[in-house]
Amino acid sequence: MGRIGGWFLRLLGSTWRVQGPGPSEGAFVGALWHSGFICAAYLWRDRGYKILVSRSRDGDLIESILGPLGYGASLRGSSSRGGTRASLGAIRALREGIGVAVLIDGPKGPALESKPGALHLSQIAGVEILPAAIAAKPAIRFRSWDGTILPLPFARVRYAYGQKIRIDKNATEEQIRRATEELENSLNELTKKLYGMLE
Repeated sequence: MGRIGGWFLRLLGSTWRVQGPGPSEGAFVGALWHSGFICAAYLWRDRGYKILVSRSRDGDLIESILGPLGYGASLRGSSSRGGTRASLGAIRALREGIGVAVLIDGPKGPALESKPGALHLSQIAGVEILPAAIAAKPAIRFRSWDGTILPLPFARVRYAYGQKIRIDKNATEEQIRRATEELENSLNELTKKLYGMLE
């Protein structure tokens, strides 16, 4: 089912009218909201990026979709299950120069509220965080906790990157907390701006 979903997304995404700056190169932690995951899976396909995916039934489905879209093997884990192993895999990938994406309001929300995991990865691996905001219209918005969007055929899809964030290796927990708030505000403001462009 998931593999069929991956190929279907390739077909559907080929109809979207996309505007954005293109994929980022090198090692970075891509930070985005759960709601934009489907769009992101298409937009940044075939780059070999790795994605942190929760150990859950939903995570199994997401992983099976990512394969046909040209992503590296998923890093399975969350704050509640397998998180240490997934984090170590992410750090290894980053040090090998591979981009890693994190759905920063996961695995269970609240939606649009950032967790500090991406900041800790950035700190340990010594790479920058790249906020990535996405908007689409017309789109179906699922009645899930994260409000995931699925753009309809020929929808307008806009995405943009926020200011990169770098966390010093000696940063305190208070500094990480403030950086987490900065990341959250940056993504929400940028997402709002993109939807304004679609009005």
